[in-house]
Amino acid sequence: MFGNRRGNTGMVSLIIATFLCFGVDIVLSEKPARCGMFEYYDSNMDNCGPCREICQHMELTRTEKQCRAQCSDYLTAATCTYRQYYDEVVQNCAHCAELCVHSDIKGTTKQCSSRCDKYLKAENCTEDEYFDEMNTSCSACAQLCSQRDPRGDTTPECFHKCQKYLEKHPPGNIVMESRRRR
Repeated sequence: MFGNRRGNTGMVSLIIATFLCFGVDIVLSEKPARCGMFEYYDSNMDNCGPCREICQHMELTRTEKQCRAQCSDYLTAATCTYRQYYDEVVQNCAHCAELCVHSDIKGTTKQCSSRCDKYLKAENCTEDEYFDEMNTSCSACAQLCSQRDPRGDTTPECFHKCQKYLEKHPPGNIVMESRRRR
C-alpha cells in the first residue's frame, strides 16, 4: 500500500530533516535567556547584540518583525519621557518621582541618579526656566516666551513649558498690544 519501505524511509527522513531545520530556526529566532535587557539574539553570529541595531531603522532595514519579537522591552523603553524610566519588573515606563522623591529615605538615590538623570536636571530648573529636552538642560523662559506665533500671540509652547514664569510675567499685555496694532 505504501510502496517499498526504502522509499518511505527516505520520505520520513526528509520530513524529519525538514522539521528539524525549521525547528532549529524557530528556536534560534527566540531570545535566549543569556541575552540581557535591550539585547536580541543574532542567530547568524550566534551571539547577542544591542536592540538598537535592529530597531532603530527597522522599516528601512526590514527588521521590524525581529525587533518586535525580541526587543519589546527596548521599544517600550523608547516611549518613556524624561520624567520616566523603564521598570523591568512591570515592563513599562514608571514615573521618576517614585524613585527620586525621598530617595534618601527609601534608599533609591543610586537608582534615581542612574535612571532619571534628565528628570533630575529638569527638577533643578528655576521657575524662570524650562527643561529643554533636545539639549537636556534648563533654558530661559523669557527667550521662549518672547517668540510669537504668526498672529503675534504667545506660542502654545511657552504656555505649556513656562506656566510658573507666566504667573509672574503674564503675557496678556503683550498679546493685547500686538492685537491693537492690527
